[in-house]
Amino acid sequence: MRAPFIIYADFETLNIPVEGCACDPGKSCTRQIAKQTPCSYCYVVMRCDGVAKAPVLYCGENAVSHFPESLQAELIEINEVFRKPAGMIMTADDFQSFTNATDCHICGEVLNQDRVRDHCHVTGKYRGATHKACNLQLSISSDGEYYCRKTEKMKKNAQQRFRWSSTIYGAMTGT
Repeated sequence: MRAPFIIYADFETLNIPVEGCACDPGKSCTRQIAKQTPCSYCYVVMRCDGVAKAPVLYCGENAVSHFPESLQAELIEINEVFRKPAGMIMTADDFQSFTNATDCHICGEVLNQDRVRDHCHVTGKYRGATHKACNLQLSISSDGEYYCRKTEKMKKNAQQRFRWSSTIYGAMTGT
């Protein structure tokens, strides 16, 4: 099954030259020649059916801390979609496919009398005949707090990772 939403993102950095001590030509050494400072990001939210929102572009000194905040706003919108599932849309061909189905489109096992119609809760599109138990296992939680907590954890991890990489550069170069 495809993920209901995918977010494609990219950061850009400024490559700022730094002063450093010269290396001894007789010894091997590594020295920092530039500091990469995040300055912007861009992302696009893509739905499972290929529909995309307009790209979000942000430029500024605080791009690293702004990014998770921006994603949190996107996740709140996505959770609203999950809270209000789309009704099923079935064509005449879909009805015929459901009637003629012999195997569950999720697990591949033979369908008996417990067959139900599976559909995408984001687009409403019918996906196939399935066992009731298999269909229930694909449910999307509408617990918006889960995503918000996840985003807050991501924000802390991103900030920690940025501090960590700066610390490693400093330790390597003696700055």
